[in-house]
Amino acid sequence: MSQNTADGASRRAFLQAGAASIGALALAQTSKAQDWAGGRIQPGPIGTERGMGTYGLVNRITYGLTREEADRFDNIGYAAYLEEQLSPLEIDDSECASRLRQFQSLDMTPYNCLRGLDESIDPSWECVQSQIVRAIYSKRQLQEIMVEFWLDHFNVYIHNSASELMPTHIATIRKYCLGSFHTLLTNVVKQVQVMWYLDNLNNVNGFTNQNFGRELLELHTLGVDGGYTQRDVETATAVFTGWGMDGYYEWPWDQTTNRNWGKFKFYADRHDTSQRYFMGDLPEHLIPAGGQAQGDLLLQRLATHPSTAWNIARKLCRKFLSYEPSYNTIEAAANAFLSSNGNIRTVLNYILRDIRLSKWYKPKFKRPYHYTISSLRAMKAEMTDSESIIWELLNNMRQVPLHWAPPNGYPDAMNVWVENLRPRWYMAFQMPMNWLWNARVDVYGLFKDRTRDGVIRGIERNLFGGPMSAVRREQFRGVLNSTATNTQIREAFGLALASPEFQMY
Repeated sequence: MSQNTADGASRRAFLQAGAASIGALALAQTSKAQDWAGGRIQPGPIGTERGMGTYGLVNRITYGLTREEADRFDNIGYAAYLEEQLSPLEIDDSECASRLRQFQSLDMTPYNCLRGLDESIDPSWECVQSQIVRAIYSKRQLQEIMVEFWLDHFNVYIHNSASELMPTHIATIRKYCLGSFHTLLTNVVKQVQVMWYLDNLNNVNGFTNQNFGRELLELHTLGVDGGYTQRDVETATAVFTGWGMDGYYEWPWDQTTNRNWGKFKFYADRHDTSQRYFMGDLPEHLIPAGGQAQGDLLLQRLATHPSTAWNIARKLCRKFLSYEPSYNTIEAAANAFLSSNGNIRTVLNYILRDIRLSKWYKPKFKRPYHYTISSLRAMKAEMTDSESIIWELLNNMRQVPLHWAPPNGYPDAMNVWVENLRPRWYMAFQMPMNWLWNARVDVYGLFKDRTRDGVIRGIERNLFGGPMSAVRREQFRGVLNSTATNTQIREAFGLALASPEFQMY
């Protein structure tokens, strides 16, 4: 085609090549394949010899690079930027807080959600909407990344849970997401939503239900290979009999005058008080006969167990470093967990230090939620209604917050998501055209130079934080006139959002 004429053939070729690249990556997620993804064969700004590029840390601990985040990183440096994000309460987030005022239930108790809201307001749905607002606009980005991480870890399905419990469930996770794992685990369990979802409210002496006890060991603490047995599942089930919710066992339910509705309550008359052994038969494995203290003791042992340290460290390394972190990498992170009594901030500080992140980093494929949010952030989108983002984009990409039905949370695996690229492409081209519902972008405000190379530099600066490869730059030159038209500029930004480089991080 002529150098001065952009046509659909170039766009199709661009997308076909990108789909082939992503598909090839999904077939083999070994370290070698990931090196290929981020290295010398696949073009793009991810493909530096170092692997993660200048803003690798920013991309890992936020929902996507923005010019503001890049400037902040440049101004204070790697170590200070990491320290700042690890201390979210010291970050002024008043602008995001003002956006959250549209939601009424976020700070409400379960009782007040039932009694103080208009019937048209669903607390769970407000939680979904507010998660999107925070992910896009909050300056406490690492905190929001960790909230999503723990929401997957302690997953509850929105349609198999109590709506009035959801605000306090998420608020609990947000409060403790960077602190002690023992504190987080104990408070999440006693917040009740997880016990509701996993049937522990129906686990009483004489009529036990093992669902919560099994998932507590397999998913939340020790891990599927953590060394526990069926006897240990039975022990966990027994010690959590009687752990329930205020008002749950009184019929009919009193949601009118019982202001403690939805709060944790221990029912001694429904508890199995017998002594038990957990993960061994020695005296130190004994859980003495008793009441609520049995469950508290088990949570303490689980939170500090080496298998739990390994399980949490493995998931964090997979989240922030690569799909297949090495044994030595996980072991080092697990040791940081154990030596700090399970302090998540300490573990992240260890994993994400420059000397380690630059060594262990491998490119990952953005999950749909991450991809959508990072696109909105990079394009400086002004979202006037998060509900339209949910139904037009996230629902079609199959990752709406709190909508994963099994208890294991949304998968962090490339092959789960890579076969559904069409909705991503839809968003990539609709957004720059301002054809999305209730999300507006000022494409021309992202750069000043409308020449072919000026547009390409604008794309590099705003979407990638660095130069594209010579191959990718030539592909963009093929769809832009020497002085780009408005349509060509919008289409070029759409191609960049749809590119393999932007879908990786």
